[in-house]
Amino acid sequence: MIPRSVRIGGHIFKISVVSKLPGDTVGECDDTANTIKVLRTAARSRKAEIVLHECLHALLAGTDFYEEEEILVILSEGLAQMLKDNPRFFATLMTELSAPKKTHKNV
Repeated sequence: MIPRSVRIGGHIFKISVVSKLPGDTVGECDDTANTIKVLRTAARSRKAEIVLHECLHALLAGTDFYEEEEILVILSEGLAQMLKDNPRFFATLMTELSAPKKTHKNV
């Protein structure tokens, strides 16, 4: 199941699965409307990859990084495979990222 929303850069992006997108597009990120759309007919594993891909577009929105599509294809496919192959690894990272920050006192 695809999540309904994701927080990226302090903004909530609504994620929806749609029946049609322009041309041969399988996913779309609109950083002005804070929406991510995924094509309904995509395979389940492909939908997860598409969501990651569109989230990466959202992360880069407003930057000076041009010609990003090729690198985002590589990153989203690689991240999707890493998530699939290493569920405990990412669960452990999430635990670490969620842990309260320790403060150090200068002595």
